[in-house]
Amino acid sequence: MTFGQFQVQAGMAVVDTRGSVLGRVTESAPEHFVVDRGGAQGSTRQSYDAVRAILGDQVVLDTGPDLDRSV
Repeated sequence: MTFGQFQVQAGMAVVDTRGSVLGRVTESAPEHFVVDRGGAQGSTRQSYDAVRAILGDQVVLDTGPDLDRSV
């Protein structure tokens, strides 16, 4: 499934594949969305290609310890 700015909304929690909270969506633009990671970690832009799923008010990114691709 393809996700975009109409599915990813400001205020949604952003989590990794294990459910660990990474931050909250603060902005949703046509090509990316912005995640506020809180405190000194600041914010980061994420491509919609990084979204694995949307579960209720959570955006699940295609990142986490279960996706370690190092050899």
